[in-house]
Amino acid sequence: MTLAAAIAKVQAHAIALTGMGEAPTNPTEAQSVYPFAITYDRRGELLQESAGWALDLCTVVTELHFANQNLSLVITKAMGFREPFLQRLINDPTLGGTVALIRGLRYEFGKLGDDELADIGYKFELDLKLSLTGS
Repeated sequence: MTLAAAIAKVQAHAIALTGMGEAPTNPTEAQSVYPFAITYDRRGELLQESAGWALDLCTVVTELHFANQNLSLVITKAMGFREPFLQRLINDPTLGGTVALIRGLRYEFGKLGDDELADIGYKFELDLKLSLTGS
């Protein structure tokens, strides 16, 4: 189990959403196709269980970005992605075997950035449990 594989699987779920433009596993500095999804590592904790075995409890963030152009239309469009994305995660609690379990999920909706032209969208925080073994 690796964090990179888990992130790739989350991105695979995002790109499978009807209407999603891009969900690269290695985002560029400026995405050119909307809507797009990015997933990245936020924080974590390593719990040593025994010699050669540990649990990696980490939180990754997935952002679903929508261009901030016509606010009423973009909000309606963005909100249409929430339930299908959550359903994909509920139906795949181990992210295709890349994690032991999705332990929890929090989300918020609004501007994704600080400036007035910031994108609109969702920020999901996924708490993941990975089992690590030494070699």
